[in-house]
Amino acid sequence: MMQRTVQIIALFGVVGLTLLGQDQVSHQVEIKQGTVVYVSGNDLVVKETSGKVKHFTVPDGYKFHVDGKDITIGNLKPGTHLTQTITTTTTDRTVTSVRNVDATVWQVNPPYLFVTMPDGSNKQVKVPEGTKFIVDGQEKPLFQLDRGMRLKGTIVTETPETVVSSVSKVTGKAPVTKAVATPRIIGVLLFEEPTVHSK
Repeated sequence: MMQRTVQIIALFGVVGLTLLGQDQVSHQVEIKQGTVVYVSGNDLVVKETSGKVKHFTVPDGYKFHVDGKDITIGNLKPGTHLTQTITTTTTDRTVTSVRNVDATVWQVNPPYLFVTMPDGSNKQVKVPEGTKFIVDGQEKPLFQLDRGMRLKGTIVTETPETVVSSVSKVTGKAPVTKAVATPRIIGVLLFEEPTVHSK
């Protein structure tokens, strides 16, 4: 079988040589509000504006921004109104890698070209419309390539990627009047979980 070397004039699937495509960014902001009911150690009980009571375990060193000051959970008082702002940023982007290859034509199915790489693996690449190949000094379109022809060219691989990040900030306002009438903590703070009754 005769092997001919083919040079590619255009890049496979490339519009530009950027390594990172344009990012598409979306932001979602969620605001939760509630009033501190109990604080014990790292346990925080908050009554949300919906009336639902929730228990949180606060990480060591976490700071709340209350009345312009950063304070730890140990300084929170029942009746403190808290607002949690959660900003979630989602970034959709395309990461592009560009590499030179020396491959062999395996199959032609326009606009796709299947090639065998030097490591023996087969890859499918999309050839841009109008791409011309130089074969023995003559320009040839994709559909005139034959199995076994050697190609030298540049392959661009585009991989979509989604990056999600979330930032939470809790601010608050200390109670101006005496805290809402809640029982005083006696001993340790305990949490009762609902029991499930089976029929």
